[in-house]
Amino acid sequence: MVNIDQMPQIKNIVIWGEAIPADTTDPRVILWTDFMKLGSSPDVTDEMVFGRMQKQNPGNCCVLIYTSGTTGNPKGCMISHDNLCWNATATCNMLFSSRPDLCGPDNRSVSYLPLSHIAGLAFDVMLQLVFGSSVYFARPDALQGTLVESLQWARPTSFLAVPRVWEKFEDKLKEIAA
Repeated sequence: MVNIDQMPQIKNIVIWGEAIPADTTDPRVILWTDFMKLGSSPDVTDEMVFGRMQKQNPGNCCVLIYTSGTTGNPKGCMISHDNLCWNATATCNMLFSSRPDLCGPDNRSVSYLPLSHIAGLAFDVMLQLVFGSSVYFARPDALQGTLVESLQWARPTSFLAVPRVWEKFEDKLKEIAA
């Protein structure tokens, strides 16, 4: 296990939806609300933000996603900004070229996968940014039975599901039909 003290290059670890653990004393560990306040500081100018955007280079790390460890120990994988953008644009062009009505502000999707999962990040975030679409976030217990409620409420025009989710839908339909 790596200790945060062994990672001097890390500027911040941002925690969302939980409290900072009581035994954490490193000032680089901050809450999401405090992170968001950093952007509204008068010390953060538009020029600074655009300057950083200009410094992005192909191959620079944008996010870390985590493998499940099916081929070894779980680990973080660096995904570059250009990789995410290219894949989102290519997916939009390939999958939705015959349905341009699904690529735009009227498109709605439901996010239920963790955003640290590549499918969740790619479809629920990046693809919707390319589309300019709306994303509805399901409850954390979506895969324990509330996903259907989220789908009924949001009425998505596109929906990505892993095979197990489609199997659960099929099982429920068979149960209803019986």
